[in-house]
Amino acid sequence: MKFETIEAYSLPERIEAIAKYLVSILSVNGTAGEVKLADAIYELLHSAPYFKAHPEDLWQQVLENDSLRRKNNFALLKKTGTTKTVILHSHMDTVGIEDYGPLKTIANDPDALLDFFKYYDDDLVVKEHAKSGDWLFGRGILDMKSGDAVNIATLLYYMEHMDELPCNLLVMTNCVEENDHTGAIQASSELLRLRKAGYDFKVAINTDFISPSYDGDDKKYIYTGAAGKMLTCFYIKGRETHVGSCLMGIDATMISSAINLKINTNLDLVEKIDNEDILPSSVLLQRDCKDFYNVQTNKRANLYFNTFLYEKSADTILHTLMEASREAVHEVSRHYKERFKIYSERSHIHSQISHDITVMTFLQYLDVLEKKGFDSQALIREFFETIGDFDKREVGFDLIDYLEEKHSQMKQKWSSF
Repeated sequence: MKFETIEAYSLPERIEAIAKYLVSILSVNGTAGEVKLADAIYELLHSAPYFKAHPEDLWQQVLENDSLRRKNNFALLKKTGTTKTVILHSHMDTVGIEDYGPLKTIANDPDALLDFFKYYDDDLVVKEHAKSGDWLFGRGILDMKSGDAVNIATLLYYMEHMDELPCNLLVMTNCVEENDHTGAIQASSELLRLRKAGYDFKVAINTDFISPSYDGDDKKYIYTGAAGKMLTCFYIKGRETHVGSCLMGIDATMISSAINLKINTNLDLVEKIDNEDILPSSVLLQRDCKDFYNVQTNKRANLYFNTFLYEKSADTILHTLMEASREAVHEVSRHYKERFKIYSERSHIHSQISHDITVMTFLQYLDVLEKKGFDSQALIREFFETIGDFDKREVGFDLIDYLEEKHSQMKQKWSSF
């Protein structure tokens, strides 16, 4: 798309045309489509008169150490006589299209999807939306190519109406948002460079989608301020045993389930701030770690939660979740002891089996290893020297697996003497 294609359009028409154009370019996170879309946006802006005259005010930033060479775009509209600057920012990548099922071949075609849903009887609300002509469909139309389109159209509007522009306007489109936020993180270096050059950033506006809070809610919301996020991970190690003696062990998935029930969406654990919408923790992953079927109970399980930070520190939140997990684990231990007692009486078993379960932080775990004679820091360095590429969300689990393996090897070595 070139600027000339939409030059005669009204502002709403431009936004719709740009949004549909961007959706037509699949830009699933982790694919070359991210690069294709970044270049398409760059070419659209490059064809506009202002950036033809001032090509230095339009540039791309290639991500460091990125095999796909994905890019951020920056477009700066300068207003003479002021350093005040407003940032409009958005991301270009989307989640995948597998959830479209048989429609995934047209997931990036808003017009084809609109025609399909006009006759879609399985959801009458969606059907009415499609027939109304007031809605667009397509992967990324909300999250967040319509937001990209609003920012681009706003930039083009002020390019043509410089007398109405009260400040400098910086439009930034970022890659790699849907998983690691690498685009925005690396873009911060460009923002710092511009600040050092004298640009005074007054406000940053992210044009991601908004949604109703309840059925029939037609309010339009503006979210102000900032919140932090932490991914609270639980590595759970049970005591595996044969299913024929299941009460002799401790099933890691039972611990995982108890912690999930205790923390997931628990409003008693959230910060309480007047007039703020505070969200509870929610689980993003829960799984056992079996690679294949066998008749052993689960030895390991992994669990992590999305947890928002507002005013409290990460240490404080971690302490709160630790206490909650201790309560959950205590209940699991109590259930095991009660059930084993009943089973022992019925079966005339006189064994004494411990069902105590310890909860500790990663630092406390390292301290335990140190007291057993391990150089934990050396082992951690060794792990990262050998692991190669890794998933940031999985690497903590992988690291503990590695440390546990080293611990097991040392125990075997000691037992051989």
